[in-house]
Amino acid sequence: MEIEKKLLDDFYAFVKIKAEKIWLHWNMRDSSFGFGALELRYKILDGTPTIIDNDKKIDIGHLFKQYYGGDYIGNPHIQKLLEKNEFNDKNFLNGAQEAAAFDKKEYVKLSLSTSSKVNLFSSFITYAVNGNLLTDTSKLKMRGTNISGLYSTFEESRFGKMVIGLILMIIGGVIGAIISNLI
Repeated sequence: MEIEKKLLDDFYAFVKIKAEKIWLHWNMRDSSFGFGALELRYKILDGTPTIIDNDKKIDIGHLFKQYYGGDYIGNPHIQKLLEKNEFNDKNFLNGAQEAAAFDKKEYVKLSLSTSSKVNLFSSFITYAVNGNLLTDTSKLKMRGTNISGLYSTFEESRFGKMVIGLILMIIGGVIGAIISNLI
């Protein structure tokens, strides 16, 4: 319990000086495993948590579901994204492995796993922003089948550019023929 209190003391000291920053997290929205659970546990240990405003929290997992669709990757999401994008992180532990490490008091392993997840989240976001994050969602499904979505999808491939060019050439020819008949 001492190490838990010390960890939460350090965390909330950090929160206090960074409370106005944006907090990126993965599924820490509920009272069982989220910020609420940390706050409650700290209160039980006689701590006074600094509360992070909800408008300062961004759930990366939820954001990816909104952007890529609900079935963008299999479960567990973090591990499947790690594998799909071929990120090699030997320090990553899944939930069961972290629980086992905690029970065995392997705190260094837990710390390394936490650090690896921070780095993974940074990589996921960077890849997503650059359009390079691999998911199970096709670009066509993500962008939609309306004109704008189809154009955006086709525009990325050589074949698609040729098809778009051919369609534009035909449209230009038809418009040219109509105009020449009107003149």
